[in-house]
Amino acid sequence: MKFVFFLAFLSLYTTKSNPPISKVKISIAEPSDICYDPISNHFIVVSDEGLIKIMDRALNTIKMLKFHGCDFEAVSVVDSVIYVSDESGKRILEFSVNTYENIAIHDIHNSGALNEGIEGLTYNPKTRQFIASYEKDPVSLIIMNDDFQTIKRINLPKISDISALTYFNGFLYVLSDEDASLSKLDINSYKVLGTTYFNVINPEGVAFLNTDSFVIVSDAEQKLYTFSNVEF
Repeated sequence: MKFVFFLAFLSLYTTKSNPPISKVKISIAEPSDICYDPISNHFIVVSDEGLIKIMDRALNTIKMLKFHGCDFEAVSVVDSVIYVSDESGKRILEFSVNTYENIAIHDIHNSGALNEGIEGLTYNPKTRQFIASYEKDPVSLIIMNDDFQTIKRINLPKISDISALTYFNGFLYVLSDEDASLSKLDINSYKVLGTTYFNVINPEGVAFLNTDSFVIVSDAEQKLYTFSNVEF
C-alpha cells in the first residue's frame, strides 16, 4: 500500500512540472517583466533598476531606452504604445514604439508602501480596459480605463501572489512567484481554469509568443525560459 501511495505521489509531482524547451541568459540586471510585440517581433524587458530594453527574439539588444525610472515591475505593449509600471514611483509611463520617447505619465494613487504599487499590467482589447494587479495582501486585480482610473477591484483568493499578468487569445494569465506557476483565468468571471507549474526560481515576467510557446523571465537567475504551450 505504501508503495502504491508513493507511485501516486510521484505521478502527481511529475505532472506538475512543465520542463522548458530552453533557458538562456538575458543581458539586463534584475529583469522584472517581459512582453512580446508581434508587430516588430521584439521583446520589451523592464528591470527593477528602472531600465527598459528592446531585444530581438535571439535576445540581442535593439535599444536601451534613455529614460531611467525607479523600480519598473510591469510592461505591456498596446498598438504603438509601451506601458510601464514604476512601482515605487506609483505611476504608469507611456513610451512610443516608434521613437521610444516618453509621451505620458499617469500617477496611480494608493495608500501602500513604496513597494506596494502595480506589479502586473496587461490590456483587454475586447473591453478596451487595462488589467493591473497588486502582488498580495490582498491578491487582487484592478480594472482600469484608458486614463488609468479604477473601475473595479477583484480579489483572487485562490492565488497566492501575482508577479505578472498577460492577456492572450481571450484569456488572462497570472504568474505566481511563490508557487512558480502560471494560471489561466476566464476573462469575464476571473475564475481559475487551470494551473501549470515549472522549476524556475523567482519568475517575474511572462509573455506568449504564439499558440505554441510562451516565455518566463527569472529575476534571480537573470534568464529567459521558453516553454511549450500547455493544456490547462
